[in-house]
Amino acid sequence: MAMTKEQWDQVEEEMRGQLGRVVLSLEGRELVLKKMFVKENQLAIVVFIDGEIQPACGFPSMECFDAFTQKVWRKSRVSLFKPSRKARIIKELGKRLAKQTFPDLDEKREYWVPEFRTAASMRRALHKNKEMELVHIGFKTETA
Repeated sequence: MAMTKEQWDQVEEEMRGQLGRVVLSLEGRELVLKKMFVKENQLAIVVFIDGEIQPACGFPSMECFDAFTQKVWRKSRVSLFKPSRKARIIKELGKRLAKQTFPDLDEKREYWVPEFRTAASMRRALHKNKEMELVHIGFKTETA
């Protein structure tokens, strides 16, 4: 059953805090969203697929690419040439010769990363999956 607006509001509220954990289910796979440090003094919402992160699964050029990452991770793009290098090439060769010599001068590569910077961006990306189900919000306490 698809998640309701109230459930999405609860998930977003949980992930806005300093620590948050949500377990979701999509297409029989478990997604764990955790708020954690990705850099020094920088928090992000990290999406674990079936309990693990394999960054190489987000690169379409890799053999281990998993198309499921396109549904649950954030899309990122990078230019093949930095703007300063591109400007230097065009200045030295001219536009026409630069395009002939470097046909991929304006190309950008897409890949998917397992982190979202804000709870709102996470919600916008995951809300597109209509079959998403909420399993658990918060941390479970283990009792012996």
